[in-house]
Amino acid sequence: DKSMSITAHNIATRFVGLNVLLARYQRRERELPSLASLNTEFREAYAVILAELNHIKEMLRGTAFHPQRLELKGFLATFLRQKHSEQFTAKFDSSSQLFADADPRLLSGALSELIQNSLDAARRPEEMRVSLDVSLVSGEDTTEWVCITYCDNGPGVREEIKQEIFEDFFTERSGRTAGVGLGLTYVKRAVQA
Repeated sequence: DKSMSITAHNIATRFVGLNVLLARYQRRERELPSLASLNTEFREAYAVILAELNHIKEMLRGTAFHPQRLELKGFLATFLRQKHSEQFTAKFDSSSQLFADADPRLLSGALSELIQNSLDAARRPEEMRVSLDVSLVSGEDTTEWVCITYCDNGPGVREEIKQEIFEDFFTERSGRTAGVGLGLTYVKRAVQA
């Protein structure tokens, strides 16, 4: 894990030099006005590349657990509302408040990755529906756990690749976009943390 994170950091560091190159081209715009539109394209492409590299670094870095006492109904309602979609719902087995010690960054990151994975795999993303079922489960030592079950109406995962989908850089998408293969790995790390 650490070596991959260092590699991603080193790649990102090399890309930072492109910003210096862009600044040089921007200074030449007075002499060559046609450079302005190319520089705009360059800046936009550079921003997309840096955002993707930062996302990859985030996925590869350690998933340290920093728990907070969360009221899950409110937390999940806010999380789903931020996704701006009626496609995502949460159902609770209890009408009372439900508290859990959880890391909000890891929980929202894992759910975001699951939702993105569902949307990417969907044949028709506008018809994708995701539901979260939240319930209390008693442990062997009378400890209560919160169980969040994630379900979508997508095509599912083929049996022969189910063991591979949580490996770094494994991807097999039948959808429209290519993947990096880190989303479900991050989900696994977040859940283990």
